[in-house]
Amino acid sequence: MGFKILRLFCHVLYDKINAKTCQNPRKFITKNYQTARQWFEKSAAQGNSDAQVGLGILYKDGLGVGQNYPSAYQWFSKAAAQNHAEAQYALGILYEHGWGVKQNYQAARQWFEKAVAQNHAGAQSNLGNLYVHGRGVTQNYQTARQWFEKAAAQNHATAQHNLGSLYALGWGVKQDYQAARKWYEKAAAQNHAVAQYGLGSLYYNGYGVAKNDQTARQWFEKAAAQNHEDAKKALEILKSQGH
Repeated sequence: MGFKILRLFCHVLYDKINAKTCQNPRKFITKNYQTARQWFEKSAAQGNSDAQVGLGILYKDGLGVGQNYPSAYQWFSKAAAQNHAEAQYALGILYEHGWGVKQNYQAARQWFEKAVAQNHAGAQSNLGNLYVHGRGVTQNYQTARQWFEKAAAQNHATAQHNLGSLYALGWGVKQDYQAARKWYEKAAAQNHAVAQYGLGSLYYNGYGVAKNDQTARQWFEKAAAQNHEDAKKALEILKSQGH
């Protein structure tokens, strides 16, 4: 099988939640976060659930305010009480990671399930991750795959990457590097850094594709441009090998 470059699938089932998690209310947020907060506060006081989620995002990510997970939790809770899918998803994230609340995977699952009932792609993807890792549920790769497929059908990049990883690892499916490549390509087309790194690894090792160090380097460069540390290390290794 040859040298496996830097833990080929060390990012097995990417579930990192970054500052860009909650997307819909973000369309109301400009670079002037303080102005956004002022408008959100006025609307949130009148019970506007989008504004409540917007405030939750600002406090969760420390945009225009000091980062404050308990405040984020309070605003997300107000919106979730109005059946706002993004707020339900956000609460699931807080419980999953223990941000502002005691970490509770079962509570995370319950909130994700409320959001997936409204076909929320992010919640579908995160629910799949819970099943992969057996967090708050019995570990079940087949169920995880089903949730990833639902989210991937909505073009959710992380779910597409995660499906690729299931195929690469043979978890809940027959190991199939070509299928892994297909899903990684879909996610990489959306600039998903971990999928770009995964594609580079496939090409470096010749898994599901003809081994091609030049193509591997191109994908590693794309991931490294997004500050993906393992991709940077992979480029160093390729350079040391004269590629």
